[in-house]
Amino acid sequence: MLRALLNQALLPLAAAVAARSALIPPEEIDVLVLAVTVAVSLAGSGRTAEGYTCLLAAQRRAEQAQAAGHPWADELALRYGEALDTYAGRYQIARE
Repeated sequence: MLRALLNQALLPLAAAVAARSALIPPEEIDVLVLAVTVAVSLAGSGRTAEGYTCLLAAQRRAEQAQAAGHPWADELALRYGEALDTYAGRYQIARE
């Protein structure tokens, strides 16, 4: 059941990220996908707030990259925003 939930939640997001992330370094995409995976896994075990916090913590990485002036950081920050919006909508969490 958890695998089906992960596939349902992750596949569309992973496809969207891959389609628009040509400028984002692969290791940053890996961190994004891992953060979403962990968040959905936490939600699947009833810990939706912890999953949301996990995504917020990962988003801070993108904000640090923006502050450092990395040219791909704005795109990465947008992807985290989308992940947070999708997660919040799916698990009915008020977005900060």
